Amino acid sequence: MRCGLMTLMLLALMPVVAIGQMAEMEPGYVLQAEGRLVFIDKGRDEVELDDLFQIVRQENIIHPVTGENLGGQVPLGVVRIVQVFNRLSTAEVVNLAKGMDIEALDREAKQGMIRTHPLAQEMATVVREQIVSKETGRMAPPGKLNPDGIVGKTTPHLQVGFGSRPDLVLPAQIHQLIPATLTLGDLGTKPVNFVADGAYAAFSDTLLTSLADAAADSTLQPFGAASDIFLTLDFPRRPWYSITADIGIGSRSQLAVGARFYPGKRLGFLGDGYTPAGLVGEPVVTFKVGWGGRGARNLPVAVQSLLKARSDLQADDTFKAAQNAAAQPADPGVGQPADQEAAAQEAAAAQVTADAIADSVFRTGVTQMLRGAATDSLRGISTRSTGFIFELTLPLTRRFTLRGGLIRLGNIKEYSGGVTYYMKKVEAGAEGTNPDGALRSFIVSLDGAYDTGLSQRSFQLDVTYPVSMHYTISAGFLSDFSEYSRFGFSFRGYF
Repeated sequence: MRCGLMTLMLLALMPVVAIGQMAEMEPGYVLQAEGRLVFIDKGRDEVELDDLFQIVRQENIIHPVTGENLGGQVPLGVVRIVQVFNRLSTAEVVNLAKGMDIEALDREAKQGMIRTHPLAQEMATVVREQIVSKETGRMAPPGKLNPDGIVGKTTPHLQVGFGSRPDLVLPAQIHQLIPATLTLGDLGTKPVNFVADGAYAAFSDTLLTSLADAAADSTLQPFGAASDIFLTLDFPRRPWYSITADIGIGSRSQLAVGARFYPGKRLGFLGDGYTPAGLVGEPVVTFKVGWGGRGARNLPVAVQSLLKARSDLQADDTFKAAQNAAAQPADPGVGQPADQEAAAQEAAAAQVTADAIADSVFRTGVTQMLRGAATDSLRGISTRSTGFIFELTLPLTRRFTLRGGLIRLGNIKEYSGGVTYYMKKVEAGAEGTNPDGALRSFIVSLDGAYDTGLSQRSFQLDVTYPVSMHYTISAGFLSDFSEYSRFGFSFRGYF
């Protein structure tokens, strides 16, 4: 049904007049419809078995003033010739437009409203592929497929993950975010467990650190997005290569585009055969360039509230003088001694108030400096920049495939490797398969990764299940076997 609707949408975009001009055959009529068969007034001198025709309805809409016929021909579906006689032929209905049924088609055909036009060659090719797919259970002929999908089509792959918040490349303590350590070589990009406590502060602006409220210091917990959304689009262009692009948001940002190449069998000693990842012995290469990085780039409000100046902090005389310059005390003048004493007391009280205000303004300014320095440091730690992604896949046997990869995007510096096991062997484009593998058969993948920036190892287990020729679902679990874990699922479609 889905394929039929897609075909009808394409047919509706093609002017019927153009179709008629492309073919030398005159339009015909549908004489009668019965079951899934229709009878048209074309005999063996005009048609052959398996010819495809578009059926249309002639709509007559007469202008009430000018009398002009403003109607046209509305595409209703496609039929295929299955039996040919001298003066008529029998055709089976390949698809019908939504809202049209055989009874209505028969009724309108007997009124002379349903006509036929030869189907344009481009659309005929598409329809024939759909017929073959339906009759044989094959998505497309092997020559029209590569491991990413149908050549000329689009394969979307949506992945969603959720779980614990990711570890960031951050100092252990709140006040250690303050320093500009990122200018000191590799130290600023190393995780805390590889740097002695206080090392960040030791290389920091010690004056600013000394002004921080040490009593409010606290262990910094992971923060940032607890979920990920990834969308990958594959565009198979030829059996030997595909264009690929992906975008990711969440705990990891990524925007990349590149290509995947299937160069053919290069390692003959591995034997013969086909896997959903490529031919046995065929090194499949993927290369992408893009922009990305990992980690949150803004301090949460809860973290900012812990970054503040010491409560006992007092402004120095220079700061106080600047604060009081615009508010000079009034001159008490010459008066009675009692008046002079009262004026002096008032001046002293005013000075105490001014000093308290200056101290408060000074602490506010220091607090803003602390938070600004911490924010700048965090943005430096969670760097986003251009880079590349490289992947190499090698089918070892018809059941096992090895993978290796390298990612360099911003602060992501990751090596990875893995293996995939296919429970059932498949052939390219075979009945009961899609590009991921045999239908209703599990595919298990195990991957490991090591991020040199985080000095962190992680492992991922994925189970994939091809549901039909056009859909595949997957579920996965990622963990560092410590504090970080994430569950996810994905959907892949072949349209």
